[in-house]
Amino acid sequence: MKFKLILLLIFLISCGSDSTTENLSSDNYQDEEYEEESDDEEESDDEEESDDEEYEEESDDEEYEEESDDEEESQDQDNEGESLYDEYGEWDKGTTYFDTSSSTSSGWYMGQGTDREEHVHEGMQTSDGGFIAIGHHWEKEEDPTGFTDMIILKTDSNGKELWQTIIGTADKFDVGYAVDELSDGYVASGGLHKDGYQKSAIVKLDINGNIIWQKIFNHSGVGGIRGIEVLYNDDIVVTGYKEGDEEGFLFISDGSQGFITKLSTTGEVIWDKNLSAMQGTKVKKTSKGGFVVGSVEWVDAGLNAAMHYLDSNGNTLSTKLFGGNNNNVQLFDMDITDNDYVVFTGHTTGFQTANWDCIVMLIDDQGNEVWKNIFGNPRGYDPKFILDECYGVRETLDGGFVVTGGTGDHSDYFGSGHPNGTSDEWKVLLSEFDKDGNMTSINVFGGGLDVGNDAGEFIDVTSDGGYIVFSDTDSKGSKGPNNFGFLYVKNP
Repeated sequence: MKFKLILLLIFLISCGSDSTTENLSSDNYQDEEYEEESDDEEESDDEEESDDEEYEEESDDEEYEEESDDEEESQDQDNEGESLYDEYGEWDKGTTYFDTSSSTSSGWYMGQGTDREEHVHEGMQTSDGGFIAIGHHWEKEEDPTGFTDMIILKTDSNGKELWQTIIGTADKFDVGYAVDELSDGYVASGGLHKDGYQKSAIVKLDINGNIIWQKIFNHSGVGGIRGIEVLYNDDIVVTGYKEGDEEGFLFISDGSQGFITKLSTTGEVIWDKNLSAMQGTKVKKTSKGGFVVGSVEWVDAGLNAAMHYLDSNGNTLSTKLFGGNNNNVQLFDMDITDNDYVVFTGHTTGFQTANWDCIVMLIDDQGNEVWKNIFGNPRGYDPKFILDECYGVRETLDGGFVVTGGTGDHSDYFGSGHPNGTSDEWKVLLSEFDKDGNMTSINVFGGGLDVGNDAGEFIDVTSDGGYIVFSDTDSKGSKGPNNFGFLYVKNP
């Protein structure tokens, strides 16, 4: 009997010990749980749940939060894209992006040049249906000195090279800026070396690219002829800069003296006048027999586009500025309509743009702004990092306008997601506008993702209503690191 009582006593002690251990373990867990919850907020006692239920719920919460973050990020990206497209107004979200070298595209894209690095600056369709372009290239492959030569390149109607003419002095700076067609050949201009400096120069070529005559102007300092206008009798009007201090290709020759000169078809100077500008960029004849020269002028801390209206002898009648204070509007090309309205393009950091954006503006025959359109970032990347730089504009056959340039970035930013390449891959920008300045299309060209860089430098409207874009390209052509690009876009 005593033995049974001893066994019962041992059993009761053992049960009590297990219960105490279990309660202590439970208390320790609750203390830890309270400490974690107290970091956020206190919960009521009736919300206590089992370990398994709490773990599952926390897992669900974490999974839900991750999904929610992804959805929120996706929505932010969508909203950001929509806001950009809305900002630029006429974005065609149904646009098809295509590689114009493919067999299914309506056009073609050819690269031509030499085994050195070339950069094109102007071009046009010629009367034989082909194309001619001018620019500069390095004298030596990967030349660290930067010495360049003028190069003129002619193709047939399909972009196949027919001839090229290279003009320059060894170990000196020579550059090509502009080209036009004469009744018996072509005229090219830029800067060629003479008497220790790069001087303003003009060259006449026959239809096969042979030099007929060459004229290098005798002026002080550095110079270059940037714009050519051929008159009905083959007289030639040119504009550019002199008395500069920097050789080689320049976007803007700051601090130089602008000029306009009329020459005969044999290269004799008829008259020569200074402009109240640092350079003449492009020149167009008016229906009244005078001329209008596009340029840039400093206004406060930024540049303005400038129009200089001249009589038939090159005398300045008036000058109009466009851009206002601190808007930094840079003009690079212009065209003139039959009623003497002038359209120009370039780029600007003004008008509350996030970075460099393209600008196109129409000016009436009295020098008054009719409309302007500021646009860019056709691939929808972060506008703070994207550079949109436009260099060519022409009136289209239907009375509208077409503009070309380049779009990309040089920063550490890396935007992706567009079928025509990441943000650091530069692409040709091509945009159309109706006669009232409304954007009707905007496209990028260059051959897709991770195939190289392309940027529109000039444009002409072809006889069939299409466009020929002269581009800097390292994605087309196999001759050098960077060649002249000939991008033909058929207008449907």
